[in-house]
Amino acid sequence: MRPAVNPVFVACALSIVLLSGCLGDDPTPAGAPATTEGPVLSPAVYEFKDRFLAAGAEEPKVFPFDVPENATEVEGLLVWTTTAAVLDFRLLDPAGEEAADGWGESKSHRYVTTTASVTPGTWKAEVTISRGVDVGFALQVTARIAEPYGAIEETFTIPARNPARDLPGDLRGTVYPILDRDYAEVNLNMVPGDGFAYTWNADGEVYFNVHYHKEGATERPIEKRTDQDEGNFTADASEVYALLWRNEGSEPVTVTLKMDGVYRLHSMTRETPPS
Repeated sequence: MRPAVNPVFVACALSIVLLSGCLGDDPTPAGAPATTEGPVLSPAVYEFKDRFLAAGAEEPKVFPFDVPENATEVEGLLVWTTTAAVLDFRLLDPAGEEAADGWGESKSHRYVTTTASVTPGTWKAEVTISRGVDVGFALQVTARIAEPYGAIEETFTIPARNPARDLPGDLRGTVYPILDRDYAEVNLNMVPGDGFAYTWNADGEVYFNVHYHKEGATERPIEKRTDQDEGNFTADASEVYALLWRNEGSEPVTVTLKMDGVYRLHSMTRETPPS
């Protein structure tokens, strides 16, 4: 089911400074949480508390909540009072269908989230118990709304991952890994039919791709090594799509990007090295 997201036309221009280094594959694995700054998220938060007297003796607890028109993610966190009990919950969309792209659990909590089926309207959170007596619980449901950027102008630097150090004796020229970043990445939330046009240029050659993660694999519909490029891209699935630049040379590189289209900004990787 396609998420009901109002098209947002966004124009952006940013400058990226890349320092030299070496990195393996695309740095953001499938399902990884965002590690850098992104858009301001305006959440609609609902909190519910209740209690089960005994497993097997009560109907599920059902809590309705509203998801606004431009929400891009719905998540729920259920926490209960004793690790001896076993509780569960489901997120049900307005059609009554269960929505869950990701989940996690421990002995006293369960987490469910969805970004692929965010339909506006009245949703329900359904809590059940399969073991336990006199168990209290708290449930928090959040519908996140990504505020669109009208324009972006950013300049940021990314430190080298593997700079060569000039050392005495036999160690001269040995490369010591430093766990920083030598890439820049712009991540976009898009649904089928969304797209963008882009143009960028750099003062040195970089590795560039447009990629997304699907079923544990990384798809790269655009991939090249160059100092400039322009083109367009249209999404055919509800995913987070990324534009990535990686400096594989020995000198800093500055990249200037301009793009516009229909998308919502998810995050931008931008780290400033310590002074």
